Amino acid sequence: MAGDSQLTFGVLGPLRVRVGHRQLLLSRISIRRLLGVLLLTPGQQVDRQQIVEVVWGPSGCEQGALYSAVWRLRAWLRSNAGIDDVIHRVGQHYLIDVPEDQVDCGRFRSLVHTAAQGIPAELRVDALRSALDLWRGSVLSDCLGPVAPAEAPILERTRLEVAGQLAEAALSCGRFDSALEPLQRLAASLPYDEVVHAHLITLLGRSGRRAEGLRYFEEIRRRLVDELGVDPSGLLRSAQLGLLHESVPQAPTDLSAPAPAPARVLIHRMPPPDLADFTGRREELAELTRFLTSDEELPKSAGPVVAISGRPGVGKTALAVRLASRLATRFPDGELFVDLHGYEPHPAGPAEVLVGFLRALGAEPAAIPVSLEERTETLRARLSARRVLVVLDNARPEQIRPLLPPFVSNAVIVTSRIPVGGLCGMRQVVLDMLDPTSASELLARIIGPARADAEPAAVRRLAGLCGNLPLALRITGARLAARPSQQVSAFAEQLADEHQRLGPAQVAHDLEINVYTLQNRVKNDREQSQFQDGELGESEREELVRLRAERAQWEKDRAELEMERDVLKRSVAVWVKDSMNR
Repeated sequence: MAGDSQLTFGVLGPLRVRVGHRQLLLSRISIRRLLGVLLLTPGQQVDRQQIVEVVWGPSGCEQGALYSAVWRLRAWLRSNAGIDDVIHRVGQHYLIDVPEDQVDCGRFRSLVHTAAQGIPAELRVDALRSALDLWRGSVLSDCLGPVAPAEAPILERTRLEVAGQLAEAALSCGRFDSALEPLQRLAASLPYDEVVHAHLITLLGRSGRRAEGLRYFEEIRRRLVDELGVDPSGLLRSAQLGLLHESVPQAPTDLSAPAPAPARVLIHRMPPPDLADFTGRREELAELTRFLTSDEELPKSAGPVVAISGRPGVGKTALAVRLASRLATRFPDGELFVDLHGYEPHPAGPAEVLVGFLRALGAEPAAIPVSLEERTETLRARLSARRVLVVLDNARPEQIRPLLPPFVSNAVIVTSRIPVGGLCGMRQVVLDMLDPTSASELLARIIGPARADAEPAAVRRLAGLCGNLPLALRITGARLAARPSQQVSAFAEQLADEHQRLGPAQVAHDLEINVYTLQNRVKNDREQSQFQDGELGESEREELVRLRAERAQWEKDRAELEMERDVLKRSVAVWVKDSMNR
């Protein structure tokens, strides 16, 4: 078809079928769902079981219902869209044989791929802007049932990644207005996504709309406080500070620098580096090591599984990494490490994780099956003759089972906020706060033994103020290490005066502050003072610069304290809400 008779499909929003400018009506919900799940991967096979669950829900359908639905869809496409013989059955799979460029998700993927090919920033802006402009809402928003297609969350996550890439590219080449409109649309559909809103606030400031950016920050701040009971994160606060001080960090100006490839699920062939200052957990480490290395304790029918659970920030991942490093020689064929993002808005699905595992084990993209069942079988075949350790970090219990290798030569380490049950032969460890001695020892290792030995009582007090929580201890220790002249006791007093405790923070970056703008203000003050050469003497100019630098440092310290207070409140609120939802 060509011109006004071009047939196009849309799944990035409500399901849409058009011939030219004429939209076709497909009213039966089961047929709409069937067409939608096939269009998400045009030209690729979709497993029959996935189709049944998406169209009819977990309970499935009567024998013959799928065949009837396929027959109805074929008839509708023939009589309304003028196409025939595009729905094919291949064994236990179905596919729709239409060109990818006739489906908006296919064009979206193509534009994202183009933007990742090392083209100049201005061309990246055009490609990424065009990709986001294809979206009209959530994937298949008008016809999804209780079970979403496996590809839907992958597309949604890629959309967020593209928004961030667009903002970075626009900042690097100065085309701020090109990124503002798509980010405003996305922010309107995601009222609580602080990353998207921070990008938008920064772009408003750089495009000369500082007052609008400040009003925008105040709107989202009130929304977070009134509706969620939390304060803005450090990322949003940093964007606000950039507007207040009229000095937003400059992005790189190399217009030919390649864009990062869109990241979905990152599979590491080795786990993250072990922490040199790992402290405590001796009993837990010994128990899990003994379980995974003792042939008497290992299950005979499948590989051993250990699960490390506990509240956010308690050190689950650190223990898993230390355990994996201890077991390196026992698994000579390597390790697979993946963050499943189980407690984030878009957790990783088993289908995409299996793709990452297979790629990490050397499979070519063209050789990776489409269906979840076939991917699982392919992974098992590749692991059958290998001794591999699998680490599933930040997992929800329901994410785990499809990723478990069935062979005794493999082992799995799982970390999760809640205890994991229902797995045969699994060993479970629940982590609590560090004991006071280990907490003080961790702080001492971070800030240095000399400072810790000089104020041992202050170190113990600060550890207590941190609730002996490893994440809070690391954040606090990093702050102290960056202030070598500050006494530990003085820092502890600042926290105590606020009557706050470093509750289990959900993410470490909540306590980070972008001080670039404040440091840049000191530099600007120095530069601006030079215009007075004809009015002030050398000593007076030096004194003026010194006083301005002191004022800027005072403002920086005050901003950090205020942000620590606000973020601590936010962290505690998130933790309390998380605890109540368990």
